[in-house]
Amino acid sequence: MNSSLTKSVFGLVLFLLFFSTNACADDTLKVKHDKENTPNCILARNGELVDSGLARKSKTEIARLFCCAVSIRVADLNETMAQSKLIIERKTRLADQLLSLEMDIHYTDYSDSTLLDVVIMSYLPEAWKEKAVKTLLSRGIDTKHVNQFGKDAKFYATQNGNQKILKLVSSYNEQGGQGKK
Repeated sequence: MNSSLTKSVFGLVLFLLFFSTNACADDTLKVKHDKENTPNCILARNGELVDSGLARKSKTEIARLFCCAVSIRVADLNETMAQSKLIIERKTRLADQLLSLEMDIHYTDYSDSTLLDVVIMSYLPEAWKEKAVKTLLSRGIDTKHVNQFGKDAKFYATQNGNQKILKLVSSYNEQGGQGKK
């Protein structure tokens, strides 16, 4: 493995460890974290959830499954690049399907991150992320919400180096979009 890939993998492992230890530190967060480890969420995280009455689910459940579908997934060490690519394609299709449904735009995950934050942090294709951000912004998502780590959507867009998403979020804020201080 080359050095930059090794650093990226190491950084991801540290990030996931930090998330899981912080999320379980408080009982309230643990309950919310446990809800994101249900069988449907795990299927969504792997891009394996099939449309079994998704449109009949509550807005909050649709948002939770969307969050699961776009969230970071730790790959199996024996997984090939072709398998990883297939999983990303399935996750993207599922996320598109869920995004087309009415969902609770104010949903936050176990770390109090919004759907917008989760999309920006995801490893889904950049073009898809830009489209998803535009959709969430058009629905009035809160771009200034700060999660339990003190981070907001602009921070994650800057951290990921996605200038297009950063410009979308900044422009939305400048035009008087939703947002809590």
